[in-house]
Amino acid sequence: MPPISKIPNPRYVIERRSRARSAVTAALEGYRAESDSLGAATVIIGVLGPEEKNHLLRLLTDEGDGGVRQQADVALHLAKDPTPSVKKAVASACVAVVRFRAKSNQLLGTSIGPRLWRTASGQGRLKKLGRPSVVNNRKVCQTVRDYLLQHSSYTAKRIKVAGKIVQVHNLKRSRRALWTSSAQMQKLLCLRAWYTHLGKHQSHFKKLKCRSDVCTFCHKYDKVFLPSLRTLLSQSESKMIAHQPDYWKAIQVYWNSLKLQGKTDPDDQCSLQYVRAAIKYMRRMLAARAALPVPDVAGALGARLDFHKDEADAMAALAKANVILECCEHHFSGVKRQHGFREDKVDNLEHHCVDIQLDFMENMTTPLGPEEAQDWFWATARQSITTLGFYAHYWLNGVEHHQYFHFISDILNHDSAFAVQAFGDLLLRLGLSDQHTVLHVFADCGPHFRSYEFLWCLVEVCKSKFPTVFLHFLLEHHGKGRNDGQFGLQRRWAVDYARDHVISDVSDMKGALEAGAMMTMSLDPPPAGPSYHIVVFTPAAKPKFVDKLDNSKTDLQIEYTYCLRIQRHPVPMYVAVIKDFVYSDRSTDEQKGVSIGNVVMKRQPAKEESWRVSYRKTEPEKDNLNVGVLQRRLDHQKHAKLANLASRADPEIVKLARDQRREAKRKAKYLRLPAANYIATCQRCACKCVSSDVHKTCAPVLSALGDAAFIRKVFQPPRRCRRMPHLGVCAEAPEALQQLGKFLPSIPGASGSAAKTAGDTFTLR
Repeated sequence: MPPISKIPNPRYVIERRSRARSAVTAALEGYRAESDSLGAATVIIGVLGPEEKNHLLRLLTDEGDGGVRQQADVALHLAKDPTPSVKKAVASACVAVVRFRAKSNQLLGTSIGPRLWRTASGQGRLKKLGRPSVVNNRKVCQTVRDYLLQHSSYTAKRIKVAGKIVQVHNLKRSRRALWTSSAQMQKLLCLRAWYTHLGKHQSHFKKLKCRSDVCTFCHKYDKVFLPSLRTLLSQSESKMIAHQPDYWKAIQVYWNSLKLQGKTDPDDQCSLQYVRAAIKYMRRMLAARAALPVPDVAGALGARLDFHKDEADAMAALAKANVILECCEHHFSGVKRQHGFREDKVDNLEHHCVDIQLDFMENMTTPLGPEEAQDWFWATARQSITTLGFYAHYWLNGVEHHQYFHFISDILNHDSAFAVQAFGDLLLRLGLSDQHTVLHVFADCGPHFRSYEFLWCLVEVCKSKFPTVFLHFLLEHHGKGRNDGQFGLQRRWAVDYARDHVISDVSDMKGALEAGAMMTMSLDPPPAGPSYHIVVFTPAAKPKFVDKLDNSKTDLQIEYTYCLRIQRHPVPMYVAVIKDFVYSDRSTDEQKGVSIGNVVMKRQPAKEESWRVSYRKTEPEKDNLNVGVLQRRLDHQKHAKLANLASRADPEIVKLARDQRREAKRKAKYLRLPAANYIATCQRCACKCVSSDVHKTCAPVLSALGDAAFIRKVFQPPRRCRRMPHLGVCAEAPEALQQLGKFLPSIPGASGSAAKTAGDTFTLR
C-alpha cells in the first residue's frame, strides 16, 4: 500500500501548515468546551494502521514538537489526504469524537461526504426517496394471483410462459374492470403498474372472447334471474325501511352470525336459503304487528294498512322468486350429484366393472389443407364427417386401461340406430373377459341416447354379455365429460396435420387422426396413459323396423330419470328386470329403486329420412328462463330430492379439494414422462449394444423388465435416433439405468423383482 501522506515538497508543506495553523487553532479553541484536539488526534492515531502510525510518528519526530497544535496540524494534513483508507479512518475518528459532520468539516477544514459519514457511523447507504416498485414484489404477485383466481375459471387451453406449459385462466371481466372494482387492487397498484404486472407475471390470465355451449338454465339464471332478484330484494328492503327503519336489523344480525360460522350459501343473499329466511321473517313480523293495537293517532290506521299492503306485496314477489329458486336449486343439485358419481366411478372403478361413455361430436367438414382455395368453401364442395366418440375404462389382467375410440363416418345421422350399431362394434373391439359382469354406460340427455330404442339395445347386451347393465345420463345441458376432451384433441390433430397435408375425405381424415394419436401417446404411453383408436365405421343397411322398449306397459318416463339398472332375470323365459333409481348415487341402495313393470319389446317401422333445412325458428337470446320445464321435472323427482340445498357456486373447500386432485394428476403424469425416456434409452442400448461389454451389465435389468412384460406392454418401441452414434448410446446407458431405478417402484406395471435387479446392477457398476 502506498504511504498515507506523500509530501512532494517540504517547503510547500511548511507554508501550508503555517497558513492553516491560525484557523485550526481557532477551531480547536472554540471546540475545546466539548473535546480537545489532542483527543481528536489520539482517536485518529487509534484508528490508523501500523504503517500509518509509523508515518505519523516520523512526521512528529521531524517537527520536534509533540504538542497539541502539532498533532492537530498533522490530523489536518491527514484529513486532506486523498487515500480512501485515510479518509475512512478520519471519518471514523470524527464520528467517535466530534459526532457531527458539519462541525468535523469546520474543525479539519475538509469535506467528509454524507455517504462516507453514514458508512463510518454504521447507518448504511442512504435510501432513495419515493415509492418503491411493487411490480416484481413476491407478496404483491401472490395477492394479485389470489384475486385473479377468484374472478376466473379454468380452461383446457395451454400456453408456454418462460419455457413452461401453463394452463390458461379465463377472466370473467376485463383487466381494467377488475382493477376499478377492487379497492384493494387500486391501493396496491396504480393502473399503469397493474397492466405492467399482469403482462409480466400473470400473462396466463386472459379474457377469452366467448363461452359457448353453456347450459340454457344456468345462463338464464346468471344473466336474467339473478339481476331481477337483486332488484326485487333491494326494492323490498327499501319499502319496509320506509315504514320501519329497523325492520331488517334482526335478520341482518342473524345472517351475519351465520356467515361468520361459515353456514351460509356461497350465493349469499341471492340464495334460496336467504329468500326462505326473509319470507319466514316477514311473516313473523306481520303476525307480531297484527297483535299490537293501532295507536289512537290520526292517520295511524291508514299507515298500518299501507304497511300491511306493501309487506304482503313483497312477500308475494319473494314467494314467486322462491319457487324459481327451488327449481334452479334442484337443477344444480342434480348436476353435482351426477358429475360427482361420474368422477368417483372414474377414480374408483372395480375390477369386474366396465365404464363406457359415448357422445356425438359436431360434424367436421373437408377439404382442409395448408392453402385453401375459394372454391373449397362452396356448399357443393364440402363433405361432412360424423364422429361418435367412446371412452372405455376397465381392468384387464391386473392393468388399468383407458381407451378412446373415434368412430368416423360420412353418414350424418345422429340417431339411436347409428349409436346402437356402433356400440355393438365397440364391445367386440374391447376384448373383454367373462370376469367383467357389470357395465356402466354414461351418456348425455340427447334424444339419440335417451331413447327407448337405445335402452332396448342395452337390454339385449344384458341378455348376451353382462348380467348387470347401468344406464346413466348426465344432466341436461351438462353432458361434458371425457368425450369433449377427446373431441378437442381430434380438432387439434386435424389442424396440425392440415398445415402440411390436404385432407379430402374420410380416409385422409383417418391418417391425420392416427398421426396425431401416435404423437399424443408418445408423450404419455399406455397403459399408464390413455390410448387412442381411429375407426372408419360403415354401419350395415338401416333396418326397416326398429326394436324398442314398449313404454305403454311400464311406468317409466325416460325423460325424467338419470339412472336405470337392467338386470338379467333369473328365469330365462323373461327378458330382464329394469329398476328406476332416478339418480346414480341412489343405485347403491336396492330399496331406492322402483321396478318399471313388464319389459316387452315393441317393433315398429323406421321413419323415412327427410331433408334437413336450416332456418331460425326461435330467438333464444331474448327468451326468459323456462321455469315450466324445471317445475315439471321437480314435481316428478321430488321424492328423490336431497334434504341439503345446492347452490350455483361451490364452497371454497370443494374448490380447494378439486384443485388438489387436478394437481396430483398432473404431477403423476409429469413423473411418467422421464421414465418413458429412460426406458427408450435402455431399449436403444439393448438393440445396439448386443455384442459390446456394456450389454453384459445392462442385460440383467433388461431381462427383468422383459420378464415383467414392462417394455412391451407399458411403453411403445421408440424411434431409433439417427443422430446418436453407437458409442453415444452406450455412454448414456449407465445414467439412464440409474435414473430408471428411481422410477420403477412408482410406475404401474413394473414388478418388484425388476426394481431389485436394477438396483443391484447399479450398485455393481
